[in-house]
Amino acid sequence: MQFLSQRGFPCLPAMSTLDDKRLLMPFTKGGKNGAAVDVVLIDLSRSSDGDQKAIGVGVKKVHLFLRRIREINSMACVILTGNPIALDKVSKLLRYGVYDYLCLPLSLTRLKKTIEQGLKNKAQAEEILSSMERANRQLAAEKDYLKKSTENLNLIYEINQTVSRCLNVDDLICSFGQGLKRLIPYDALSIFLKGAGESDRVWIWANSEKKKPNNGVFLKRLREKTVAWGNAYLQADTVSSEALICQRGAEMIVPLAVAEEKVGLLRVKKDLTNKKNTPFDREQADILSKAVAPFCLTLRNAHLYEHVNAMALTDELTRILNRRAFMHLLEREFKRFVRLGTPMTLLIIDLDRFKEVNDRYGHLVGDIVLKEMAFLLKGSVREIDILARYGGEEFVVILPETESEEGLIVAERIRRLSASHLFNKAQKPIRVTVSIGMVTLPSFSVESAEAFLHLADLALYRAKRKGRNRIEAGFS
Repeated sequence: MQFLSQRGFPCLPAMSTLDDKRLLMPFTKGGKNGAAVDVVLIDLSRSSDGDQKAIGVGVKKVHLFLRRIREINSMACVILTGNPIALDKVSKLLRYGVYDYLCLPLSLTRLKKTIEQGLKNKAQAEEILSSMERANRQLAAEKDYLKKSTENLNLIYEINQTVSRCLNVDDLICSFGQGLKRLIPYDALSIFLKGAGESDRVWIWANSEKKKPNNGVFLKRLREKTVAWGNAYLQADTVSSEALICQRGAEMIVPLAVAEEKVGLLRVKKDLTNKKNTPFDREQADILSKAVAPFCLTLRNAHLYEHVNAMALTDELTRILNRRAFMHLLEREFKRFVRLGTPMTLLIIDLDRFKEVNDRYGHLVGDIVLKEMAFLLKGSVREIDILARYGGEEFVVILPETESEEGLIVAERIRRLSASHLFNKAQKPIRVTVSIGMVTLPSFSVESAEAFLHLADLALYRAKRKGRNRIEAGFS
């Protein structure tokens, strides 16, 4: 505590045991001391001295503690310290939600770095969730206003009730386009959405009954014009939310914005060569403007949700799937195997003597090595394969519909590629080898995805024990 206090980390008094009833009091701002806990350090050294029963009890207590603080909506970062314990115990703790497990003897520098990174992750998650809550509050306020409006506004409310249940941007826009047609008949609709770190996105719908020979040309021009209008709006100095009538009533354009934030552009078109169609009027333009306002909030909310999902399922360092996403996909693929009986191979890949890399060159170089390894692995597997960072210097690959012989080819390709690659080549070239544990279904009999993973863990352990830089198949 003295080490942390001297480095600007305010510390609460230590509790003697996870069973202490007073332990949960500081986790809510309504506690007696008015404090909120950001980071929890738990020392398991007394329960990890080799007594397996004591270790198991310690793991269960940590699991119960994590469940209790999550029930009170605490996002505290939990870090464990203790003696080295079995990989399956560490894996279980990390799956429960532990941020990191630091083995004794404890490096105070690493502890400080781990706490700082944990605080950073916690702050980012809280900021995103706070933004979503604010967007939801704004959306609720708009819905209350719609309830008191005219028949058209009530229909707008119904449309947005439907789209508000969509958390996927594509589903949301499709639902809104269908609902809008009940409110304002149109022949074609296009939406330009500003990209957030990726390319801008465009959605287009045209009446299916329009079977013109040049329909492909029409859609291409519609897309190009929508992109041009959208970019022009994004570059303009002013932010507007009013629908404009263009082309003598054949088209309406309305900017998509939330407060001063530009989101994109929406266009609706009518074919006025059809005598049954009448030009858009000012009343329809007003209705469109009102319909778009809550839609923008929902659209931004969905975008935030996608961002939160991406953050929750992506490893921040390597930009590949993280442990949480991997476990979900492994469970899905295992159920698929049970249902269809198609083969599946699992690889666990561990960088040999990676601690020596960190100790000799520093953690920044170690991070570069991990990033490059992720890049090499991406190029070594198919698009249908599932690649993830399991934790630390461990990576996992699920190879669907892959027999053991094919899996061994992939594993050997990865092993050779790693051994021949010069990591950190731009500065101080480093060579790193990998050990790989491999298991293939249905070659082995397992009853769960976790048992399947455990077999691969055992195979990896044998590869390490037999000298590293090798591949070992699992055994039951």
